[in-house]
Amino acid sequence: MTVNPELFAEVDKLFEAYDKPDVPGCALAIIHEGEIIYKRGYGLANLEYDIAITPSTVFDIGSVSKQFTAACALLLEFQGKLKLEDDIHAYLPELNYKQPITLSNLIHHTSGTPDYLALMSFAGLPFYNDYPEARLLELIATQPLTFTPGKAHSYSNSGYFLLAEIIARVSAKSLNEFATEHIFKPLGMNSTQFYDDHTRLIKNRAMAYTPTDTGFVLEHYKLDVVGDGAVHTTVEDLFLWDQNFYSNKLAGGKGFIDKLLTPGKLTSGKSTGYAFGLGISTYRGQPLTAHAGGWAGYTSEFWRFPEQKFSIIILSNRGDYAFPRAPSITKLFLRDVLETDDLASSKPPILEPEKVAFQTSAEELEHYRGTYENTALKVQYEVVVQDNHLVLSLPYNISSLTLEPTEKDVFDGLGVRHEFKRDKENRVREFRLIAEQVKPLRFRAYCKKVVSKIS
Repeated sequence: MTVNPELFAEVDKLFEAYDKPDVPGCALAIIHEGEIIYKRGYGLANLEYDIAITPSTVFDIGSVSKQFTAACALLLEFQGKLKLEDDIHAYLPELNYKQPITLSNLIHHTSGTPDYLALMSFAGLPFYNDYPEARLLELIATQPLTFTPGKAHSYSNSGYFLLAEIIARVSAKSLNEFATEHIFKPLGMNSTQFYDDHTRLIKNRAMAYTPTDTGFVLEHYKLDVVGDGAVHTTVEDLFLWDQNFYSNKLAGGKGFIDKLLTPGKLTSGKSTGYAFGLGISTYRGQPLTAHAGGWAGYTSEFWRFPEQKFSIIILSNRGDYAFPRAPSITKLFLRDVLETDDLASSKPPILEPEKVAFQTSAEELEHYRGTYENTALKVQYEVVVQDNHLVLSLPYNISSLTLEPTEKDVFDGLGVRHEFKRDKENRVREFRLIAEQVKPLRFRAYCKKVVSKIS
């Protein structure tokens, strides 16, 4: 690959909307053959103080953090302190699942553990508060597995939260302490940490923002959970991590890197396409290792093309960052080796007929009104009727969710299915909340007014 400096101007055009003196933006690093060939900051790290983003600005990288947690677990195996095929119940007896779950299951998202972030949302636990790890472990333990471990692949943040707990118990150190000692310091990643204390100051940190009708507002969560996310770092530090995949400086040598890049397998023998916090795939014919992240107003992209030793790192502090930009940069620099776009076609698109919205009368809506309870999650939902719409009032005054009818006794709210159930007398007695990453959650009628008979 020959680097043409004129391409950098094309790269800047991709971030033109963020390259302004009054908006949050992002930091970029483009890497080739062991060097950062282009790095820049676009927009502001802090809108209140007009502090510009630079390549040294620190961001929360969300789920891109998972590869560091997985690497810590692997290092502990190399140290002989655990085995990735161990049953997690040996380390987390409070879970008490009836089926064995290995650390490898957690790493490769084949455990079937329900996603704790989804459970927190449904339990009415706002992310802007902090909770002890024991409370979140309890929350996960209340719900059944979504499938038999090893039988399927389903992305779950719980797996990496549990990994962090196991790493802390085995090493007698926090995940941040262990990662700092065994990864960050050896690689010279001096601006990198697992952020496990929201009161701790971070120099050069970009604040995170979300757009509103009146301008940008701050995003600030106090959730100190680590493992599935919470690494704070810079594009310059991630460059050092990126290079370690070619010349490993950590324990284990080449075998360590090879393991990190090995996708998991289902019990059927089928590959998951997901290694140690890393997606293993191809992009237009070229092998690709990649992961993205998003959390509390921060977003991130990390793409690596190992055969070309070419990587792209983008870290942003705005919740409306337009994913993804890495493909556009890839096409600029690797156009000579990329296959043509498989999606290109001269055939006209097939237009599906427009769906007619399901109608439910105001009188019928009244029969769903009342309070519903899930005892396992220790939460009650209030269902009310407002302006001829069914509204789900979430606990602790977090917010309210308008439910749109899709069929008889079925409503949708932000992609979550709510199925109301009737008894033999045709009275509404409960509803089931059906969402990805968790088993259906059952909410039973708590107040008598819910069970009024349909005439």
